[in-house]
Amino acid sequence: MLTIAVNPYHLTLRELPAMASLLLADKAVTALPTPPGGDTREDVQRAMVTCPRYTRLLESWRWASPLWRCGAVTSLHQGDDAMADVRGAMTTMASDPACKPLHPFLHKEMLTRPDELLDHLCADLLKGGPDPGFCVPVAGAMDRFAARHGLLVTRSGRDASSGKSVSAASGGTASLVQRAEEMLGRTVFTLALPVLASASGRTLEDLRADLEPELSPLRQAISETASAAAEPSTAATVQAQQRRIREAGAVYAQAFEDVIGGMLDRDDDRGIRVTAATCRIVCRVLPADAVVRSSVAALRTARRVGLLNRDEPDAAVATETPEASRAVITLVVSAMPRE
Repeated sequence: MLTIAVNPYHLTLRELPAMASLLLADKAVTALPTPPGGDTREDVQRAMVTCPRYTRLLESWRWASPLWRCGAVTSLHQGDDAMADVRGAMTTMASDPACKPLHPFLHKEMLTRPDELLDHLCADLLKGGPDPGFCVPVAGAMDRFAARHGLLVTRSGRDASSGKSVSAASGGTASLVQRAEEMLGRTVFTLALPVLASASGRTLEDLRADLEPELSPLRQAISETASAAAEPSTAATVQAQQRRIREAGAVYAQAFEDVIGGMLDRDDDRGIRVTAATCRIVCRVLPADAVVRSSVAALRTARRVGLLNRDEPDAAVATETPEASRAVITLVVSAMPRE
């Protein structure tokens, strides 16, 4: 089974990494913000009163409700809640010496005010992640969750056509973070695939069903190649795996074109205009602490070129974290230019 961890920022903005994951994966796992007391009906109702932005966030995710109901999207994996990792990352990063350069951006004071923390997190999700005090811990938590469970996790590529990087340490440093991250890992395979760039959850659910015969071998090829990526392989084995993915991708791409033709540039059942995009997917092996290390590197560069206040102390290179020895398999998704 191909399970992909999806950053909730991508899901909220319906960015290409989320749209691609919701079609290509058997199951997508994301962090669903929940009230600090729990996720019972009473807890949710209370949060909707005390945290105004929480209601707006839930409304913004309504488009994907069919995918949640059918199990294509979930916040749990093997009983583990991804949101627990987000809360844990916010707490540990605020005191971790390896994250010291990021401490001025984190919201340590909110950790004892959970309602306020939930409200501000939801606000940042709705805005697309301009606050590194939220987007960096969330991105790091999704990597940690994926690494622990052996899942893949999606990223925005530097030439992505929509939205902002959720791993940026500041608005102007998005591409700096991505450049720094590229230096930390190695590429496993590269693939170009057509996906829906805009559609309702119902349309995605129907397309998943229509393309199941072609998606199944593609998912298996991606999953098995990614699982073997952290282990030493011969050149012949790597080439055979890449050839298998390309062949499965070509069959899927042809089926996608056959099915999607009459749907494009029309409003679907929920009034959403259906559009498609060809995305470039780069599978890369990264250290599980890549978010922290690349964010710190981006801070150094941003101060040097004047994107951040030069008067602030220069960020030191992050020390190695416990996650540094672990690997996370990422799928970096970006839109290919139209011809």
